[in-house]
Amino acid sequence: MNLESIKKIIGDNFIDSISIKLSNTDEITIIADSNIVFDLCKFLKYKKELQLNALADISGIDYLDYGKSYWETIDSTSKGFSRGHKTDINYSLYMKNRFAVSYHLLSHTLNFRVRVKVFADLKNMCVPSVVDLWSTANWHEREIYDFFGIIFLGHPNLIRILTDYGFEGHPLRKDFPLTGKYEIRYDENKQKIIREASLIKRVINTPKIIRKDFRYKHA
Repeated sequence: MNLESIKKIIGDNFIDSISIKLSNTDEITIIADSNIVFDLCKFLKYKKELQLNALADISGIDYLDYGKSYWETIDSTSKGFSRGHKTDINYSLYMKNRFAVSYHLLSHTLNFRVRVKVFADLKNMCVPSVVDLWSTANWHEREIYDFFGIIFLGHPNLIRILTDYGFEGHPLRKDFPLTGKYEIRYDENKQKIIREASLIKRVINTPKIIRKDFRYKHA
């Protein structure tokens, strides 16, 4: 199933609400508005020419500071990376919003895959649930809610699934502190486990750009 076939099959049904892209590795990605993602997924699943009946995975994505880096290289080999260089490209300009949900669909019958990506509105952080289409979405959506705070409207039981009771925040957001907000330890005086604010100091260890040095250009 190629890109042109996908565009032709979808036709005018969602043409104003989606964009279809083909990566350099021939992966098909459909970027859709959140208000039509359920109808789009239903169409992809039940359309005879597509039969994308399997939901392989759902991923949450945080694009905070996407494209901003202190470390860029021109190329890499099995022996390592080239010398660092500065790039002026800011990929964050291409992001509609900070958070996105990516659905990975598979057609067992036709043997091809499609990725559907939808950006969550930053004001309400909501996207429709697809549990009614694929029951496997239940735990996937709970995990994304737990780690990113994205709310799936229509989910039958949207509660945390991996973090502990009383956990504050969403640990896969890029602004969540790597040291955590709390630490647990045994208190000798109280003779019990206590929770207190983390005392670990944050250390910035991002590598800086290496200056241009032509001494090693022909090495």
